[in-house]
Amino acid sequence: MHLDPAVITCVLVDLLGTVVAQRSVVTPSGGDTDEIAADMAASVSAIVAESGADRERVLGLGIAAPGPIDADTGWVVDPPELPGWGRYPLRDRLSEATGFPALLDKDVTAAVVAERWTGAATDSRNLLFFYLGTGSGMGLVVEDTVLRGVSGNAGEVGGLGAATSTKTLVEEAVALGVLGAEYTVTNPADAQRGLERLAVLAAEGEAQADGIIERLAIRIGRGVCAAATLLDVDTIVFGGPTWKLLADRLLPVIEPMVARSPFVKATHPTTVLSTTLGENVAAVGAASLVLDQALSAQPRSPLLG
Repeated sequence: MHLDPAVITCVLVDLLGTVVAQRSVVTPSGGDTDEIAADMAASVSAIVAESGADRERVLGLGIAAPGPIDADTGWVVDPPELPGWGRYPLRDRLSEATGFPALLDKDVTAAVVAERWTGAATDSRNLLFFYLGTGSGMGLVVEDTVLRGVSGNAGEVGGLGAATSTKTLVEEAVALGVLGAEYTVTNPADAQRGLERLAVLAAEGEAQADGIIERLAIRIGRGVCAAATLLDVDTIVFGGPTWKLLADRLLPVIEPMVARSPFVKATHPTTVLSTTLGENVAAVGAASLVLDQALSAQPRSPLLG
């Protein structure tokens, strides 16, 4: 399950990470967190029942959420794009309600786990996943080990100058007059609607719309080149709901930046890819967390509730 500020997505996967069933709903704005969690648990139970899967054969429930999180306790910790959530024990609430053992991780970390299991980077032991959705971040793998950091919150990209959000892009477009006042952002769903319109305008050749997206591409490219050099990765994968909308414009800017970097390709080639898992990569990643926990050798396993 992926809790995103714009949409809540639930998928059921088999042991190969292939999606068997999926469903999604718009994330309630300012709703009661206990009620939202109860609805999430109901979605989990419903998707298992509708698929015909034997509940006894379900290994567990993976939950991907925007940071910050507390990985040890399974809490989300006042996510900036989810006002009203505060500190919430999401892992344990969903485990109790569904009856499945559950684990919680950051959405960007879940996404990179998905790429290792069933995505575009199954052959790489050193990779970087750049997630572009309501917010942005990086999932990191070095020598086949997922990097989570001391609190489970590795992957924040603000210090690399690559941080962005759907809201920021749409607000810039409104301020420049590219989008009208009717696209003023009041919630993440509004931001998604505005971004979709911005993407259409850029595709139609509107210069200012294209400029907003090009500046975003340059910020991401610089941040990714810095991170790829620091970690010495051989694969960079991009994905997420916003990436899907803008990939045709972003990738042609970013890929040459990686190729021209005097550091990234100094001793080895670096492959730049878009995810093959679609916009639900974080939800597939959440399920892949369960596979990773159950079927992989783990140097440290703090996530299972």
